[in-house]
Amino acid sequence: MKKIQILIGVIIILFIAGFSVSCDKKGSPKSVIRQFYKAVESGNKEEFKNLMVPGEDEVMLIFADKAKGMVEAKGGTSGIKKIEETFENDKAIVKTTFKDGTTEELHLLNIDGEWRITLEK
Repeated sequence: MKKIQILIGVIIILFIAGFSVSCDKKGSPKSVIRQFYKAVESGNKEEFKNLMVPGEDEVMLIFADKAKGMVEAKGGTSGIKKIEETFENDKAIVKTTFKDGTTEELHLLNIDGEWRITLEK
């Protein structure tokens, strides 16, 4: 009887752990935007490129250095006050508010289950 209780307890723990992982916001538009600002701030152009919609990434790389200066001027990733996201089917709009009061709005597309930043509105 005791072994059954232990087994049931282990199953419940594994279920809860699995549920927590499946609810992880790692792949959310908010997390992509956070990764994007970190990549811009650190000058990691490869990560910057990987967060973009394929085909648009080369165009955006042209602006990577300018974007780095803009993000640094706003206090970098630590200057982010709030990130809000809205959804419409496979599209998301993410509005980032910085501590200096300015806002940035970026558009994302869900491509094969991954959120990518797009130039498309």
